[in-house]
Amino acid sequence: MSWPVPGAWNRAGRVGYRPEALELEMDAQDNAVVRIEERTMRGWDLARATSQDLHIDDARLDQVDQFFELFAEQIAAGEGPFGPAVSPPERAMRLESIVARTGREPSWQAAR
Repeated sequence: MSWPVPGAWNRAGRVGYRPEALELEMDAQDNAVVRIEERTMRGWDLARATSQDLHIDDARLDQVDQFFELFAEQIAAGEGPFGPAVSPPERAMRLESIVARTGREPSWQAAR
C-alpha cells in the first residue's frame, strides 16, 4: 500500500479500466475521490439489487460531490462517465440526489 509513503498524495496516477475508457492522469488525492465515487455508486447498485439499505456518511458524500466538480466540464459536454441525469424525487435525501446525477433512478428496486 503506497498511501502512507511520504509524498504519495502528491504523485500522479492513472484512472481508467477498460480499453475504451478514457485514461486520465491525476494526482493521488483526486484519484482517491474517483475511487470513493465508484465505491459509493457500486455500493448503491449492490444494495438495491439485494434489497438492502445503504447509508453513506456526509464526509463520503462530500467526496462524491468533489467528483462531480472534478468532471463538471466533461459531464456538461455529455462526455462524462454516466448517462443523462434524472430528476431526483421531491424531498430527496442527499444520496438519492447524487444517484440521480449519475443517471440512475433513485426509486429503482430489485424485482422480488
